Amino acid sequence: ALCLQLMGVPNQAKEAWNEYLKLDSKSKWADEAKENLQKLEAQKSISKTKEQLIQEFLTSYQRNNKDESWLMLSRSREMITGKLISQQLAFSFSATGNKDFLQALSYAGEVEFEKTGDSFWKDLAEYYRTISGKKMKNIGQGHQFLQQGYELNLQGNFKDAFIKYEAARKVFNENGNILESNLAAYWVGHCDYIKTNLENSKKELKALAEYCKKNNYQWLLSHALFWIGVNYGSEKQKSKTIEYYKDALRAAESVSDFYNAEKILSQTAEEYRLAGRANVSLNYLEKSLNLSNYAESSLRQKSRTYDNLVRAFYELKSYQTALVYEKENILLLEEIKDIAFHQISNIQLGQILTAQKKYAEALKVFEKSKENAQSIQDEGQKRNYGSISLLQIGHLQSAIGDCKNALINYTEAIKFHDSSRYKARLYDAHKGRLF
Repeated sequence: ALCLQLMGVPNQAKEAWNEYLKLDSKSKWADEAKENLQKLEAQKSISKTKEQLIQEFLTSYQRNNKDESWLMLSRSREMITGKLISQQLAFSFSATGNKDFLQALSYAGEVEFEKTGDSFWKDLAEYYRTISGKKMKNIGQGHQFLQQGYELNLQGNFKDAFIKYEAARKVFNENGNILESNLAAYWVGHCDYIKTNLENSKKELKALAEYCKKNNYQWLLSHALFWIGVNYGSEKQKSKTIEYYKDALRAAESVSDFYNAEKILSQTAEEYRLAGRANVSLNYLEKSLNLSNYAESSLRQKSRTYDNLVRAFYELKSYQTALVYEKENILLLEEIKDIAFHQISNIQLGQILTAQKKYAEALKVFEKSKENAQSIQDEGQKRNYGSISLLQIGHLQSAIGDCKNALINYTEAIKFHDSSRYKARLYDAHKGRLF
């Protein structure tokens, strides 16, 4: 139980402590077990709704408790799930016209500016105060496009999400809203990357980064720099990737953005793993996991960190440790509806089971993954996850000597494969078919 707790897998640790208490409920060791259960409960990630977050913040705002308000703002930063409090206040104001939301946004912006020197939300509130009701109504339409884009993103429909983000940017530009036009540009650049338009993505994000540097918008800068780094990572420019990640982390830490710092550390770890330095990768992953030990942490980001821990331990051939982290991730994913997260988890679970020679179990997992890929709306991502599943089934069948079916699945994986992006995987499929 203690080992699992120190590994950062709280659900399995709680299960182990409870099993211990069934055997010993009265000794001093039992007291320690109960204390550890209380600690784990206090650290449990709470999946609060955006409405709950807004209400809690408004209560803090009404008390004028700036320290408490700042803690909420700094710990609730995930845009795509509606957990970014300042943005939700902006959405609420444009949707209702209720100036209490505008006042709360001004307060949030002032608090962040006092704590970090970043005036993005403060400046946005001031802009809202200068425009007409008609323009604000138009801004509300832009907000709706953004929110629709977020929903499509979560569904894996990046093509239509991109269209919504472009529509939002157009509305903001037409109404002189440069701040949120640049925020929409971030999501345009993000979708360009997903759609493998890397040059367009870098162009968008670099322009955004320059705008943020000029205005000292460190929060948005950290996001832009991170995705520029991701782009360079896809182009195998490792030095540039790490350089951008370091700059992104500095920007995130300067505004106490725990969410983005956790994401950057986790992805930095993945770059080191891909470079064959799994032990270095684990150091970054430990830091990333430690940042998730607060109640409001992002479940999605914690899942990404578990994914990368699984990959690192798999690379080190520590399959049982990898399985522990994968099991924890599966438990976490019960609260996450993003199909891409479930696909990644299934594929990694199947790989671990294959490495442990549990072939029948692994095949069931890969078949489920192949079936689930067909429900993804975005055609590129459907082909991506479908090809991964077929490739892994081919590897499994090759391992057990079923060369006839392995050949069929390798051929299908090549057919589904997006050759413009995942060249290493295409090589893997051709190599499997050859041998």
